Amino acid sequence: MRCRNKKYLMIYVAIICLSNFFILPGYGITIPNTKFCFDFVPVSAIPENGFLKVAPADLWEETKSYGWLKETVTGVSRKPPDKFRQNKLEYSFHEGEGSNTFRVRVASGKYTCWIVSGDLEYIPPAYALTVNGKKVLTEKDTTFFLPKIGNWTFSAEAKNGVLDFQFEGMPCYVINALVIARNDVWDEVSSIVNQKKKEFISGPEEQLKEWIFKKHVSEPLSFEPANQDRKNGFIVFPWESYRPIYPETVPSYLDVQKKIWSFATPGEYEPVTFGIYPLRKGIEIVSADVSDAIGRNSQIEKHCFTLRIAKYRPRRTQWIGRTEYEFAAEFLEKFKPPVLLSETTLFWIVAKIPPDCKPDNYNGKVSIKTSEGRIVNVPFQITVLPFSLPDQPKQVFGMYYLNPLYVPYSYPERLNLYEKKGLLKRAKQQFERDINDMKEHGISSICDPYFALRVMKKNGDILYKLPVDEIRYAARNSVISRPFFSIIPKVEDICAITGDTGISTTKNVREIPPAFSDKFNEIYVNAIAFIQKFIRDEKLPENYFYVIDEPNEPVRKEIGKRLCKLVHQVPGAKTFVTGIVDENYLDHEFVKLIDVINFTGPESVPEDKNLCKGNWFYDNNLTASSGDYLSARFITGFGFWFSNLEGLAPWRYIAQQGSLDTDLDGKMTDFFMVYPSLEENIPTLRWENWREGFDDCRYLTLLEQKIQEGKQSNDPEIQKIVKEAEKDLTSIESLCPSLKQFASPSFDKLAWMSKYYKGIRWMVANNIMKINTVLSKKQKTISRYVKLQRDDFIIKPIAYRDVKEPVINEKFLVAASAKDIVIDGEFSEECWKKAEKVNLVNRHDGSLPRKATEVMVCADNDALYVGFKNYEPSMDGIVAKYSQNEEPVWDDDCVEVFIGEDVGCQDFYHFMVNSNGAITDAFYPSGEFRKKWNAKDVQAGVKKFSDCWQVEIRIPFEEIGLKGKNQIAANFCREEKQLHEDTCWQTKGKGFASSSEFGKLKLNTDGCCLSKIYLKELKLGTNQIDAELTHTGKKDIEIKLVTRLIDSEGKIQSLDEKILKMNPGTSKSVVCPFSIRDTSDNELQIEIYDRSQSTLLEHFGKIIKCSDVFTLVPETYYVIPGIDVLWIRCHLGIDREFLTSGKIGCYVTGHKDNEIYGSREISIKEIQGENFIIGLNPKNLEKGLFTFTLWVKTSESFLKKSIDFFVLDGLK
Repeated sequence: MRCRNKKYLMIYVAIICLSNFFILPGYGITIPNTKFCFDFVPVSAIPENGFLKVAPADLWEETKSYGWLKETVTGVSRKPPDKFRQNKLEYSFHEGEGSNTFRVRVASGKYTCWIVSGDLEYIPPAYALTVNGKKVLTEKDTTFFLPKIGNWTFSAEAKNGVLDFQFEGMPCYVINALVIARNDVWDEVSSIVNQKKKEFISGPEEQLKEWIFKKHVSEPLSFEPANQDRKNGFIVFPWESYRPIYPETVPSYLDVQKKIWSFATPGEYEPVTFGIYPLRKGIEIVSADVSDAIGRNSQIEKHCFTLRIAKYRPRRTQWIGRTEYEFAAEFLEKFKPPVLLSETTLFWIVAKIPPDCKPDNYNGKVSIKTSEGRIVNVPFQITVLPFSLPDQPKQVFGMYYLNPLYVPYSYPERLNLYEKKGLLKRAKQQFERDINDMKEHGISSICDPYFALRVMKKNGDILYKLPVDEIRYAARNSVISRPFFSIIPKVEDICAITGDTGISTTKNVREIPPAFSDKFNEIYVNAIAFIQKFIRDEKLPENYFYVIDEPNEPVRKEIGKRLCKLVHQVPGAKTFVTGIVDENYLDHEFVKLIDVINFTGPESVPEDKNLCKGNWFYDNNLTASSGDYLSARFITGFGFWFSNLEGLAPWRYIAQQGSLDTDLDGKMTDFFMVYPSLEENIPTLRWENWREGFDDCRYLTLLEQKIQEGKQSNDPEIQKIVKEAEKDLTSIESLCPSLKQFASPSFDKLAWMSKYYKGIRWMVANNIMKINTVLSKKQKTISRYVKLQRDDFIIKPIAYRDVKEPVINEKFLVAASAKDIVIDGEFSEECWKKAEKVNLVNRHDGSLPRKATEVMVCADNDALYVGFKNYEPSMDGIVAKYSQNEEPVWDDDCVEVFIGEDVGCQDFYHFMVNSNGAITDAFYPSGEFRKKWNAKDVQAGVKKFSDCWQVEIRIPFEEIGLKGKNQIAANFCREEKQLHEDTCWQTKGKGFASSSEFGKLKLNTDGCCLSKIYLKELKLGTNQIDAELTHTGKKDIEIKLVTRLIDSEGKIQSLDEKILKMNPGTSKSVVCPFSIRDTSDNELQIEIYDRSQSTLLEHFGKIIKCSDVFTLVPETYYVIPGIDVLWIRCHLGIDREFLTSGKIGCYVTGHKDNEIYGSREISIKEIQGENFIIGLNPKNLEKGLFTFTLWVKTSESFLKKSIDFFVLDGLK
């Protein structure tokens, strides 16, 4: 008996040690536990690792440690969006109605609990939660307005050995997971909780290991912070609302010098923005209050200001395909303390200027209190202008919108679900909130599938149904006040009546359907007529008939053409189709049937403005999480206004892919302008910049109206002001890039915006005020001409990051001499062993990919041989659907070769090979894809190994017209489908089929040649070129290397000669020096001679702009006196031999009179380096164009450089 008791005791102790074992099998003994991790799943589902499975049938019994008190719950599983989220707790849950309790037996004590609750397919129901009589969650806490997973942490106390989690559904409740731990052991489960919280906003660890994290590396702080900033522990700096900001962003010296200033009109929303950069860790902002803004005789009260901060969110860098993410500013949440200053943070004040606000300069402040007890006052200024903007610009701002009522009212089974869960009321609330939010952001046209005309047959009659109440609500609130494209007959309804098949306006169908039946045509035309009558009766604006979306293949094109013809049978009805004007898309025949084309993105908008008139465009990057808000500002603003397009409508206001809390789930990025919360639709930075672009168009529309109004007058003074305004408007248009230019990857968007954008809007505003002044006969303010003072010139030896392209950066891939190559993928021949290996890089940014690819090149007189070694740790996962030549192997894992005569060539060739050895080729005349071209004698061989697959390709020169060439251009690429990595040899981010990104390839070199030439920058004095020589011949060779600089008259300015010995198959690095004495343009020549035969082996020549030793880069073109300082970043490349003596000076001249308005000079020693900054305060200058000139005088040279800038009207 004693032994038996001892046995029980040992088992008892073992169970206490193994805390996840709760019941002693066979003995009915339950051991109280102190921690649990529950995953609530259907009976057949697998719980998440580390969690204990709870099935619906797990009911409470005295012999168990947990269970439901009532058998009223159902287990639900949602389909995970990708492989990384299989068996994750957020995709399964228990759902119940009314009231139920989940009981857990625990040891007595105080507990911390973490609950996860939600649904990622439908809006989850609201409920209240009480634990042991203490309410821990209210209905308000659990009320969501979108499919979402919520999580909450709360405390509870177990006094009687149990925790009762009582759910009160409103009318339903859901629970996904529950973590419970007594406070003394919470640390043992906190890592699980923290990991899950991280997953909700980014992704599972296994996903993040496979994806690329893009970090935005910034230079260290380049200036000494002010003493007060050091005491505060952070630097406050102005930051333009459109300018991208990241956690790693570091302000520059010039950022800190600017004022936090903005201007607006009465009734306008205007952002006032600034950043905070932490100087030390651990500081929290415990409060931040915006004061009243005080003017001379009035004020803007603080309730007109809403303080928000930008929240960083992991997002994809491409909307689809590439598995790369970054942390970027996304949401603008209302400020809620405390805020930990662990990274650079953007603060955003939304100023709603009262409609009756008097014109003035208003000064306010944000009082920030830190956890260290310091009070930091951040001053800001808003200038309110003496005019109001029109409600709408001349353009139409539209939006694709999915009404929250669409889902329940389009599918009967879902309507029952919404009614059961009490969600219909919430969906209607969200619809009304969305409409009002869109109204405040300028939307006057929407495309809502909920507004589609439903067609049905009842008792032999055809009936039509529209959601009239919702359409009227949208119209009353102005989001349907301009031409829109929402109401269209639902084709599927008509087909259900007539029996027609294969007709779809939204989905791809495989075969062209037979001719539509007469009954289909009759019902469709009658439906169009019904809609037209409804529009007239309701006095709505014109409705465009959106007959088909993106008909980019033959079947949909044919369907679209037929539907357009039916629409045109109704007088006055207009068709609306999205697409690109192209013979393979919207061809000439189709375009004739379309009244309004909706161009698919800014890159497809024609440069000819006459082709834009009356048409629309959409840019999904405006709403995509992967898009940037800088582009949102320009594309909706000046870019849209000057395009001559009628309307803009991106897809879509909200279109989440999986969870809106993370952008990394599913196949593509989320599309949304707002994040619906209980309190409000939280705006994104894209959405607020959209509103700023909308206002830009309102400013320009008003100026255009004022110009027309002024032209009606015969007053000479008015005519003069109007002509000046027209001149300014023309100059603005000439400065603005087209939508297509702005969308180009090679266009520097940030540089252009920083230089021009704020000044353009201010110039427009000042012209409006001037015209108003002369029209109202008010006395004009007479400006005075005043000279610049010495102190108006600021010269600072401040270091800054000078990002410039190298002067010369030539890299040649030298092909090895090919001999007896068998095309089998083996690389066994001797020439492959001698060939240089190059590694492919990511085509987007040149970074190293996770899967390496090595490329080698050989050549003989007849053909080019290219070898790819594609490293692949998951050989079983290779995509290889095609095995025949000329099939679309680009949909498989494949390698690609592009070949042309030279970099930037108009015509080039394209060869693709997949892992099955299938070959597809194409020809690009003038850069346009032509698939019908086929090469005859191209060969490919593939060999597969356990960790890679190799490809050999033979391309005859005769096939591509390059026989006898010693140098050609090429690019080598790989499309990897598992991680969606596109890699290539050479890249500037444009794409594979861009000949401007090809690299140079040297062929048939039987001797010594240049394989690399690199010159970082130019400077006065001695310069050094880093060159590499490669010897591909078979014997030793002695060469003479000559470097010379020749001026425009053919005179040698600099000469260097070297004698070198080269062995076969070797490369050698060498320095080629030359000297610059002035800034005139010269030709740099490098030549290689075979000394034994006195023959020229290679000649390299390039015109170099010696004026680049001296550069001026202004921060902006327009400057506002009283607000701006014109900051100019200066670079003076100069050898030390010139620094012993000399001077540097600057002066300003006016374009009207060419008179010098001011000057200053200093010793050249004072600049202390190659890079320095000059500031010019324009406070005493009138409006007009000026020239700033900087000169440098040394013992041997005199250099001079100028830039223009425009002084706008200052604050009055």
